Amino acid sequence: MAKTHIRLSILLLVLNEAELIGQWLNHIAHFNPFEVIIVDGGSTDTTIDIIKSHPLPIKLIEHKMGNSFSEQRNIAKQACQGDWILQIDADETLTENAFRLIPLLLTDKWAVAFTFPRINIFPDNEHFFGHPNGDLQLRLFRNLPEIEYVNAVHEQITYRGEIIYPGITRTKGLWKWCRIKKEIKILHYGYIKSREGLIERGKRWQKFKKASHERGIEIGDEDSFILDQKKLNIRPLNAII
Repeated sequence: MAKTHIRLSILLLVLNEAELIGQWLNHIAHFNPFEVIIVDGGSTDTTIDIIKSHPLPIKLIEHKMGNSFSEQRNIAKQACQGDWILQIDADETLTENAFRLIPLLLTDKWAVAFTFPRINIFPDNEHFFGHPNGDLQLRLFRNLPEIEYVNAVHEQITYRGEIIYPGITRTKGLWKWCRIKKEIKILHYGYIKSREGLIERGKRWQKFKKASHERGIEIGDEDSFILDQKKLNIRPLNAII
């Protein structure tokens, strides 16, 4: 990542992510972040040991996961001291062009936030599934006190209580836009975990089923994260990166 006087904080929530956290830390190291803020929700595997052994400037906060992802993310955000915050989950990476492009985004004088398309990677690691442009995810935003996460599950980012939507003017201050940057893509590897890891993830999601249903988002059974390959519309990964 190019040198800049603008400080970048990277925000992460973890809970038993020993399978992926090592490669995640090595990936985000390429951004040369000012700090990495990690909130652990009560891991019982080796996640914390791996985090503590990494040379990145990490602040680890241990806060048992309750009934809200937003609560955990807001705890992490409040600890961030950087000018901008980048949220990347443990089962995600960004395409390599992000190392060059994100420092440029941090100098934008008008944007309050940026969204990137997220691509779900198929378990053979050479294909993806879903829409070719991915679903837009707001992951880079200014570290402003007026910004916070809302909703217990499938959380969203708000500015002064209003949800920030891609490309729409929502702020009342100097910054006007949540810009869409399709050049940078989020690669989601969550479905490449072991079968046991996927089932465990499904079990965790069950506790949020009611909150999701109330928002019109349905969560399936515990094994719903295990893909039925016969039902997937698979495309080659090189078609989108």
